[in-house]
Amino acid sequence: MMRTYVIAEAGSCHDADWRKVEGLLAVAKDAGASALKLQWTSDPRRMAVRRHAPAYMDAYNRYLTFPTSWHVVLNERCKEAGLDYMCTVYLREDVSVVAPYVRHFKVASFEAADAEFLEAHLPYLKRHETKYLIASHGMGGRWPRAVKEWPAGVFERLRNLWCVSAYPAPVDQLNLLQCLGYDGFSDHSDPALIWTGALAVASGARIVEAHLKLYETDAQNPDAPHAMTPEQFHAYVRHIRFAETALGDITAALRTPLPAEEPMLRYRVVV
Repeated sequence: MMRTYVIAEAGSCHDADWRKVEGLLAVAKDAGASALKLQWTSDPRRMAVRRHAPAYMDAYNRYLTFPTSWHVVLNERCKEAGLDYMCTVYLREDVSVVAPYVRHFKVASFEAADAEFLEAHLPYLKRHETKYLIASHGMGGRWPRAVKEWPAGVFERLRNLWCVSAYPAPVDQLNLLQCLGYDGFSDHSDPALIWTGALAVASGARIVEAHLKLYETDAQNPDAPHAMTPEQFHAYVRHIRFAETALGDITAALRTPLPAEEPMLRYRVVV
């Protein structure tokens, strides 16, 4: 049976409060996620300029900045919990800060077409043969031409996620059949829709990313409205695991009759 790589996207829902980080890690572990991912920037002003979003600078400063020492501790704590630590950054110089501590890189759809930003990840992908770069491709984005010219051994470790960059993403525009042409799905649908991850898996996704918050996450946090509560996230992952079980293994299905059918063999008419 396949195993979907489920990323618990805590994003900024920790409110730059370490106690909430620990709470989010505990939820991700208990729910059976594969990785816990945060978002971080070293310079909220430059990020706001880069994103053409001056109105968000205060939010970036309040929710996306925290001590770099957290990356060290999160790497250790996630390993202890059986999770991978991941962190999305937005500035080229921040890639080198998180690179020693993240299991895989994750690039947001807003930066996924920036060849220079992606290039900053290349030395670490060359150095670590088990590290992947996972990027969301919303808004019609694709890998830049320069990235397609990366060494074959590195390019094979790029993973692309179908993504609808709307918060929340309307159901009639999720287009989950697109997962057939991607490696996975970055889910921004209404957090009440706890089965969309399972539908993505049924549509071919092998990586699913979904937003997670705590009940006590600041309601003013920009990530909060489209993030799932712990209860919703537990159900979300449970539905994904159910979908994996129901989809089964194609090679096992070819070995017929199936075990469950054996009691019925006596009634089969053989001509």
